[in-house]
Amino acid sequence: ARAGASRVYALESNAEACEAARRTVAELGLQQVIEVLEGYSTEQPALPEPPSLLVHEILGEVAGCEGAARCVADAHARLLAPGAVAVPASARSLCAPCSWPSGEYWASLPNPVLSPPPGAALKLPRFPREATLAPAQPFEQLDFGSATAGRLAEPQHSRISFGLARAASLRGLALHIEVAFPPLAEGAAPRVSSADEGSHWPTVLLPLPQPAEVAVGDTLVVEAEARSADEQPRYSFHVWLQRAGAPSQPEAL
Repeated sequence: ARAGASRVYALESNAEACEAARRTVAELGLQQVIEVLEGYSTEQPALPEPPSLLVHEILGEVAGCEGAARCVADAHARLLAPGAVAVPASARSLCAPCSWPSGEYWASLPNPVLSPPPGAALKLPRFPREATLAPAQPFEQLDFGSATAGRLAEPQHSRISFGLARAASLRGLALHIEVAFPPLAEGAAPRVSSADEGSHWPTVLLPLPQPAEVAVGDTLVVEAEARSADEQPRYSFHVWLQRAGAPSQPEAL
């Protein structure tokens, strides 16, 4: 509003937070410009003035896990002006094979971490990149611009191959996100990553049911499915290990 917008609609689903936001708007004397609406954007009727800018932060440790794809696609279809700009402009989720971090890392955590049951994910702050066994590759891409919003509803399928660069005990997949913003006036498009040092986002570690000893030259194959626009976003991963020089079929992990 202070940057010159003639009208701002702020949506908040939590009733207490909504009332607090209204009080803040009134204290700032901006109630003639900012209207705070209670509820989910997907349940909001058409706005009197379709906005030309969408500012959102519905991103989780996996980019689409909090429903950003469904919400932004719906906003472009029903609430926003044609060609509306979204901030952030896009987000993607990446995975990499990893070993366990060192004992020093576990000791540095503020709360003890117990070994999870098979299939349970760990959310680990400041995950050390040296624990990854190959560069991360994307399995989910969310483009929030008006021209591509229609594709947000489509499931995404990926088959990714990782060439392992060192011998280690393979313990799982480390997941992080990268977020991109519209270009600045000078042309640069800022990006942030949950893998950046100092990020408040934890890394999601998906442990394998059993560790696997791997060698240099082995290949890990990951098939991933991201259903980001489902009412409850869903992700699945299937992992195979191809031993270097072995003619046999890949080993399911």
